[in-house]
Amino acid sequence: MNRVLLAGVVGLVAGAAISACTVDREGAPCDRDGNCPRSQYCDLTNKCVELKPSLQADVACQLILVSLTQRLSECLGGRADHWYQGIDVPSVCRTLTSSVTAGRLTYAPMELKNCRAAILGNACSDQVPRNPGQMLDKCPAFAGTVATSGACTTTRDCADGWCDTTGGCSGVCRSYVAQGGPCTATQLCQPGFGCHKGACQPYATSGSCDAGPCQPYSNICDGAELCQPRRPEGSPDCFYFGAGYFCQLNTKCVGGLAATKVCQQGLPLGAACAQGSNACAYFTSCQPGDGGTFCQRDPGPGGTCGVVNNDIVGCTSSRCQLRFLSFTGDCLQYIPVGGACTNGSGDCGPLARCVNGFCRSEFCQ
Repeated sequence: MNRVLLAGVVGLVAGAAISACTVDREGAPCDRDGNCPRSQYCDLTNKCVELKPSLQADVACQLILVSLTQRLSECLGGRADHWYQGIDVPSVCRTLTSSVTAGRLTYAPMELKNCRAAILGNACSDQVPRNPGQMLDKCPAFAGTVATSGACTTTRDCADGWCDTTGGCSGVCRSYVAQGGPCTATQLCQPGFGCHKGACQPYATSGSCDAGPCQPYSNICDGAELCQPRRPEGSPDCFYFGAGYFCQLNTKCVGGLAATKVCQQGLPLGAACAQGSNACAYFTSCQPGDGGTFCQRDPGPGGTCGVVNNDIVGCTSSRCQLRFLSFTGDCLQYIPVGGACTNGSGDCGPLARCVNGFCRSEFCQ
């Protein structure tokens, strides 16, 4: 009798344990899908919800960009929400949903978690050098249907290759240039390759910078024109920019102009800081506050940028234009699509690039 009773108690406990493992966690807090049960995802309010085929494309787009900005934060430093605020999410998602409606993209809502996992798992050395239109290349939730030479509004529309908008919007799907092929501003190399001396070549992680393109995320060309690995946190004698900025890109070169500077993680928003040390994380700078100096958010359009109160200040959702013969400047609106720009300046904003002296959109509206 006792054995029967014991067996019943064990069975009851085991059943309760199994039941506890399958409790519905709908609404539980999260910051990534991995915090949720297998059938659920982390929504825009940071709660676990069930993934359903009815998930709208524009919402899926926003969720995917949350994961993208989390990965950019890991690779480059700065808060993920600051990255999210800076990439003009509404414009990206408007382009993608319009492409779904027009049939240039297929949309598979149940692939959302696979898409987010692919982006979060992508190597920083692959993700960071991509043009804005290539950022979602590894996302199976949106798949391009447009053949080469067909009309496109963003690179994701293309079944293979990229969207060339140098002639304006909409653009034309082009094939990437293969290794050894000629490259120009209007002929892009395939991801993982750089344009060097007029030809597409794989990124190098050693040797002479003259021999091939140095991997832009993990390596840097030093003063001797050698492709060297970026140095880890704690490395001394760095500089804020140029060849002396040899720190890994998720760290900053911290220290006063006349002091020994060291590669280290940027201080978080609100942290106490020493002015003139470049110590605050990306998108923030050390500025006077109530009772001291603290890491504060960089200003937006209309704000002052450059060297402000002896600290380096950038611009939020805008560009910094220095005043004549000055280290101080003004945060201005990005140059509109079609406007004149300086190649490589970043003045066209996060959703466009400067091609042959003019801003060209990577997400046509």
